[in-house]
Amino acid sequence: MKQLLSMKEEDLNSCIFTSRKEIALCQNIDQLQAYLKEQEALGQEDLKESVLFFEAKVVVLSKGKDKKSAELMLEIRNVSWRIQGEALELERKYLSQISSTSSHEMRNPLNAILSQVIYIRDGVGKMEVIYTEMKLRGAMTPKEELDVQAILDGSKKSLKILESSSKILEFSVEDMLALPRLK
Repeated sequence: MKQLLSMKEEDLNSCIFTSRKEIALCQNIDQLQAYLKEQEALGQEDLKESVLFFEAKVVVLSKGKDKKSAELMLEIRNVSWRIQGEALELERKYLSQISSTSSHEMRNPLNAILSQVIYIRDGVGKMEVIYTEMKLRGAMTPKEELDVQAILDGSKKSLKILESSSKILEFSVEDMLALPRLK
């Protein structure tokens, strides 16, 4: 407080301070966030909620006749809500950027995979029709029938795995991208 009162008027139009020395030593928002995360990791109280920030402002009530003296008033206001609001807004902004980037970077390849699954499913279906027609006409030897049936069975099994895995991935991506909207 002594430092605050000893500052020049032009330097103290408005400044923000806190009673916690460790936080007051932070030079920028990144250092403040790093300090808060460090304290949180150590199991300290939730500092974001408990630290109070104040704005100090010197108001000139009247100037003396000699223009060297003045009647000043020190106005101190709690601005914790504003600091916390700015931090929340910054967090929302970053979450929004991550969400939009993730949406693009994850959905495009996923959509390509899903479209290939449909293409492969159609191909396996056509192969099955051709196999059935050839089998009915007797156009294949028993060994060829067994080989084609084994290929079709393997393709169907692989296709089921691919379909279920891509659906799980699709739900996971959707859930992950919905998280920022819930906050």
